[in-house]
Amino acid sequence: MTYNLSDSLQAAREELHSHAALQGGAFRRSDLPGWGMDDATLRALIRRRLAVRLRHGIFTDVSVLDAARADETRMHLLDLSAAVLSLDYPAYAFGQSAAVLRGLPLPHRVPANLSLIRPLRSDLRALRRPSTHQLTLPNLIVTTHSLDPATTGVAEGIPVVGRHLAAISTAAQLSLDWAVGVLDSVLWDEPDAVESLRETLEDWPLLRGSGTVRRALDLARPGAQTILESLSRIRLCRAGLPEPQLQVPLYDEDGLIGIVDMWWEALGVVGEADGAVKYDDRQVLYKEKVREDRIRAKGLRCVRWGWEDMNLRIDRVADQIWRAARMSA
Repeated sequence: MTYNLSDSLQAAREELHSHAALQGGAFRRSDLPGWGMDDATLRALIRRRLAVRLRHGIFTDVSVLDAARADETRMHLLDLSAAVLSLDYPAYAFGQSAAVLRGLPLPHRVPANLSLIRPLRSDLRALRRPSTHQLTLPNLIVTTHSLDPATTGVAEGIPVVGRHLAAISTAAQLSLDWAVGVLDSVLWDEPDAVESLRETLEDWPLLRGSGTVRRALDLARPGAQTILESLSRIRLCRAGLPEPQLQVPLYDEDGLIGIVDMWWEALGVVGEADGAVKYDDRQVLYKEKVREDRIRAKGLRCVRWGWEDMNLRIDRVADQIWRAARMSA
């Protein structure tokens, strides 16, 4: 059903939308007076099905909800916004929810649960209030811990812990391989951050999964540019290969050949964790062929693999690298 909105109501809707966008897409009924609006405006939008209740006292514009329903990540973030606004005290995205906001890699598109952290002495009563609306919060994990607000921030309009704590708390919830990948992803941009990550972990001695994080910190390395590269390094080493050098520039008499993902110098093998070349682009294919010809001219061999190889055929990839090493000897 559609309605012809008055200019004033349409203007109010647009203003409400813009305010809500600054806090993740949701808004509280109690926000309205501070935005120069009254409850009658909200009631009018609800009657016209243009505003939708998410939680007790928490609403969003129907266009925001429709967009979120079409994208799992957006829905997770809208749920987060509603959860944070439901609390009477500050709360911040934490764990895998923080990873989504901080751009950290995850083994799945979005987490199954919402994760929040509340500083000590916060109150969860608002989260326990039931909602009769069809959109309800999925499983929610709330951690209580001392938290310095100076280490937090805002992303997508949602309060969130800092990137280091996001990485540590996410790694604690994952397998060792993925924990390494998450910590590696911090080192992509901050190659000297290992000690800072260790210090962050020390501030959380009772964090469930902290043992996994400690092992992952010992294995984390700067240099990998993608999560596939991180997982490849860990799994190939586990398969018996020596640890490779990462992101190594190779040169010949004509100059830079390129920067390779991995280089086993003692084996004479280059590894590329990038999957298949885009064969539909003949120019890309030609350049890649020239690049590999120059690598082989140096007496090196190149082995490529992608996600499926790393997930299902890791031993086969390791065998290919060993065979390439014998050919380059």
